[in-house]
Amino acid sequence: MASGLVRVAVLGGGHAGLAVARELIDRGRGRVEVAMVSRDTAMLWHGLMPQVISNLIQPQDALVSLRRVLPGATIYPYEIRGIDVDARRVVLVRGAEREDLVLDADYLVFALGSATDLSSHPGLAEHGLQALTFGDAFHLRNHVLDMLELAEIEDDPVERSRMLTFVVAGGGFGGVEISAEINGLIRDTLRFYPKLRAADIKVILLSGSSRILRAIDRRLAERATRRLTGWGVDVRLRVSVQSATATAAVLSDGTEILTRTLVVTTGLATHPLLASTGLSLQDGRVACDEHCRVRERTGLYAAGDNAWIPDPKTDEPLPPTATAAKATGQLVARNILAELDSRPLEPIKPVKFHAAALNRTYGLVQTGRVRFDGHLAAFVWRWQSLRAIPSWYRRTTLLLDWILSSAFPRDVTQLRIARTNAVLPMRFGAGEVVVRQGDPGTRFYVITAGEAEVLQRGRDGTERVVTTLGPGRYFGEIALLRGARRTATVRALTDLNLVSLDRKDFGTLVRVLPHLLDTAERTPVHAPAHVPTPASLPAVRPSPAGPRTEVRKLEPDELDQLNQRK
Repeated sequence: MASGLVRVAVLGGGHAGLAVARELIDRGRGRVEVAMVSRDTAMLWHGLMPQVISNLIQPQDALVSLRRVLPGATIYPYEIRGIDVDARRVVLVRGAEREDLVLDADYLVFALGSATDLSSHPGLAEHGLQALTFGDAFHLRNHVLDMLELAEIEDDPVERSRMLTFVVAGGGFGGVEISAEINGLIRDTLRFYPKLRAADIKVILLSGSSRILRAIDRRLAERATRRLTGWGVDVRLRVSVQSATATAAVLSDGTEILTRTLVVTTGLATHPLLASTGLSLQDGRVACDEHCRVRERTGLYAAGDNAWIPDPKTDEPLPPTATAAKATGQLVARNILAELDSRPLEPIKPVKFHAAALNRTYGLVQTGRVRFDGHLAAFVWRWQSLRAIPSWYRRTTLLLDWILSSAFPRDVTQLRIARTNAVLPMRFGAGEVVVRQGDPGTRFYVITAGEAEVLQRGRDGTERVVTTLGPGRYFGEIALLRGARRTATVRALTDLNLVSLDRKDFGTLVRVLPHLLDTAERTPVHAPAHVPTPASLPAVRPSPAGPRTEVRKLEPDELDQLNQRK
């Protein structure tokens, strides 16, 4: 570190981390060296994410370059391998071919943000669309437009209904704003889809609580509920998602909703790095005093979602909102400088301001005892957003987006950006069909948990069970390698977990496992699809005279190679 400067390592480049770093740069110039550790060097302004999803603003206008707004800070765009809180040392991963980088600091500030854990609800991790990152928002926007495109030409009424049903789990700010914006995007763009009717659209918002938006006044939340209902959003209270498959969401009250779109804004969990530090945690957050200092530690602070800081008015922890993140981040910076100057530390003040925008013309604002909604609240939310974004360039582009979106119809352009799609986890409920005989093959599947049955339809149209498959078995390779249609139907006997590869990535796998190609070449395209294969017989190759198979148990080394691609 530079001679005579105190190094403050800020771990995380979100709202809280940005607030810490900017305050230190503004107030501690010449005394403090700011080191920002953030894998992403552009910060996503989370309050704008719903408008990215609904095409009200251009995607890049929800991003703020850390280098543009943190002049003089040293930014480390690496992942964190480990943290030694006693030595105030951070170990950074620079890549497989390079040594780790060790970063020592006088102060460590935890601003890593939250993580999600959906493992307690089967299928949510595989089929729930999250809204945490820029990539999540971008993908969700394209997915919603995809559903409209496919539904426009879908003949099966059941499948069309599934495509036009959009479920959002979570009654907080994120869930409410996303459900409102998705509803607005769909209904504003129906003019471009002449075969779709407004009555066919179902947008369902689920809240496990007795109301939505628990961070604000009940009466204001009830007004928001009535407005959402008036727009056509089905708001369901005291219910949550229990499990999910590729085609349905099962709720805590036993209801099953057929859908291709499940957006999950719940399941917040302790960040894995926090759990590994050995620090005292409270409700999954670092226990802090009213000054944002980590309790019983020296030189450690926490802000935002990482910090359990008691609200001086209610003694409840500050909510995990952008407003609270900014307030705690600024307080951390001021208190670090106060320590250096041997001044008294400032305590946290109640977070009184809350605002949300549900569409272009309707918002919610609560500041102290003043509460209002409607057009004025939407204007206040926009003014506050422009004021908070620390970049005149980004303020200008964002303002232009809002002006253009109010003057012209909503944009329905899909931006196709190629994504790596190597191994995709999937889950099917008992009785659901994974692949159907006669359909074209697009993916290769490996069973990781559960059982499936293989059925073959004879010339008389009746189906017979050929075999059952368990963990380690795979299927689907012949249709991919030979350009043939599926030669059998595979249906889940129990809840079934799979990993799958698309055609392109499976081709890559064949190059490292060439005997897969050899198996397919020995198998006629129109031969019966499957035969029973004892689990004790790995890599069974059928005789030329007997029925052919595309089912085989993976060898341990093959499973290892597949897992390395995840």
